[in-house]
This record gives sequence, structure tokens and C-alpha cells, in this order.
Amino acid sequence: MALIYSDHYTATVSGSTVDIPRVKVPAGVDGASIRYRRCTITTTTGTAAGDLLYFFPMKRDDRLIELLISTPGDGGTTLTLDIGLYATAEEGGALIDQDLFFDDDLVLTTLRQRVDVMISSFIDDWDRGLSIWELANTGSASYANAQEAPAMFDIVGIIRAESATAGVEIVLEALFTSAGK
Repeated sequence: MALIYSDHYTATVSGSTVDIPRVKVPAGVDGASIRYRRCTITTTTGTAAGDLLYFFPMKRDDRLIELLISTPGDGGTTLTLDIGLYATAEEGGALIDQDLFFDDDLVLTTLRQRVDVMISSFIDDWDRGLSIWELANTGSASYANAQEAPAMFDIVGIIRAESATAGVEIVLEALFTSAGK
């Protein structure tokens, strides 16, 4: 199983070398700011079933509004993936929910436009704006309160069916609110 990191992680990636560029957008909702985060994962060779694509980390109290994925269409002939949550390496790196955002339905060869992945068998439009730990509770996690949840989560893609030998390019974008810095 390969671990493939987006451009949100440094070249010498480890749990403690995360580089998170942020773009602030002014908002007047109780001091919170709306943030936009975009990452790109590019591989030069094919991927295999079980490979993990680390998109970017998010705080447990970040409130996710939109999660969009796109590709120029060169994702191989059978690249299918789940999109879910892992605890960050500092939080133990455990799998929280493998398919919280998308469950084995995302075939990248068909994406030549942005597709909202905030709709799955677990979450829907009514869950937009929930914090990350609350979204995890709608899936397979069960936290009684925010303090039980990990402080940081990674948004991760899990390859379900391998691609052709060609490389893969995936862009994931998030629009969320965060009261903290």
C-alpha cells in the first residue's frame, strides 16, 4: 500500500511536517472566518487498490460547507475511491471512517468538472456546516463530545480499484468555517 501525499504536505512528510497554506475570505459570522483550501495530488505511475491519498488535515471544530473533487480526466480506466477521515499522525493515525464523504462510487475518469462529495450514504445537505467531529459521528464514529474526538483529522482518499499504468491528478477543494487561527 502506497501513501500518496498532496501538495499540502512538505517533501519530507511526517506527522509533524504538515504545511497548511490558507486563504482567508472575510465573513461576519460571530467572528468565524470562511476558509478555502485546495490541494492537488499528482502521481506519475498508476495506483493500486489500498493506496491512501492524503489530501489535507482539518481541525475537529472546523465546519465543512463544501467538499469538491475534480480531475482532468486522466485518472486511469478503473480508478475508484472512497473519501473518508483518518486521525492525523499526532493523534495516532487511526482510521475514523473510510467512506464518510464518498463510498466506492467515485470513478475519476468521468470527472471533468467539480463534483460535490459531501453527499454519501451517511451525510447529506442537512449536514453541511457540522463540525468535522460531528460529521464523523454521522458515520461510524461515536464521540460523546468534541473532547473525545481527535484534535485533527486528515481527509483521505482510499483507492478501491486500481488505475491503469498512467498517472493520476486529483484536485480536492474545501470551503469551511474555522473560529481558530
